[in-house]
Amino acid sequence: MDVTEHQRAEEELRESEARFRNFVDHATVAFFLHDDELLVIDVNRQACASLGYSRDELIGMYPLDFDVGLDEAMVGQLADRFASGENVTFESLHGRKDGTVFPVEVRIGRFERGGRLYGLSLVRDITERKRTEAELSEMRERYRVLTESSLTGIYLTEGTRFAYVNPAMAKMFGYTVEELLGGGSGSLDLTCPEDRHLVAENMRRRLDAEVG
Repeated sequence: MDVTEHQRAEEELRESEARFRNFVDHATVAFFLHDDELLVIDVNRQACASLGYSRDELIGMYPLDFDVGLDEAMVGQLADRFASGENVTFESLHGRKDGTVFPVEVRIGRFERGGRLYGLSLVRDITERKRTEAELSEMRERYRVLTESSLTGIYLTEGTRFAYVNPAMAKMFGYTVEELLGGGSGSLDLTCPEDRHLVAENMRRRLDAEVG
């Protein structure tokens, strides 16, 4: 390779690295580049924005310096999994410079360059997801309390069998909840024999409508 070709190759490499840096800095997830001991050696703008530190402040930190959801033992386990070449995904808590904490999902992958091993952590803020999960959990708990305390019989079926019955429903027919669920009973079993064909037909039509 002559001097001109060498210069052109170096220029193309610099341009490629500049394009990659521009792409990384405009990503919506935080990037942390680690050495083989998990020391932070580079970050993108989102990492700085999410934690409130400058790039110079973050470089040289270890995960325990900002990941408040980890302890020494957990970092050691992550380091072992990282060294074995395993891609690691876990949830944790990151602490900002101002002391506030937020939930994150972390994905760590390993790669080799120039004979050295590096780790790349992609960190996503999951505050909204956690809030949604908490709201859904609260709604389920309110529904459970409502149905469990209701004096009206409430039940859900899967096919012809009970998937759920509340205490009022079981008591109404002289059973326990466990007997109705554990025995594989269905609404047909609680129906008068002379009415079972009508109930069965209604159930068949409902199932056909759901399939259709």
